[in-house]
Amino acid sequence: MRRRGRMIVTALLAAVLALSGWKAARASVAITRAPRAGEQAGLATARAASIRTRAGGPLAEIARAERAVVFVYTPDCSVCHANMANWIDLVGALRGGTVALYAVSPADTPAARAYWGGLERHVRVVIAAPAEVHRAFGVAATPATLLVRDGAVRGEIIGSLTAAARAQVRRFAAE
Repeated sequence: MRRRGRMIVTALLAAVLALSGWKAARASVAITRAPRAGEQAGLATARAASIRTRAGGPLAEIARAERAVVFVYTPDCSVCHANMANWIDLVGALRGGTVALYAVSPADTPAARAYWGGLERHVRVVIAAPAEVHRAFGVAATPATLLVRDGAVRGEIIGSLTAAARAQVRRFAAE
């Protein structure tokens, strides 16, 4: 009888743990789907998250920007390379305007510094540790294009930019 009672308690505990694990897994799927849904729709996923960075850190300048478009990239990311044509299009359209352009890489390598080539005169390249990029912007994947206003990320586009997303970035820059 005692053994049967332990088996019932063990089975109930296993069921409770499985149910809580299923709920957590379902929640994580919902979180990862939000940016992808925005990408598929060709629109930035709306956010209003303050940029959290340390004073004097490499990302502090972005946090102080009135308006900025931030390209987060990794030099060995094939999707970043495929997205480069979209970023070049945006840099060409936005350079010399009122919006600041930044490129942030969580990889401190010569390739990360050389990635933007001749565009470096129009885009401020910033290198920061991966943990700092994640803490400041909430970005865990590249490529990401962020719309920043008054120290907060107002929108993000994860992955390659669609034509609709590029138009949305241009509208943000023109506001």
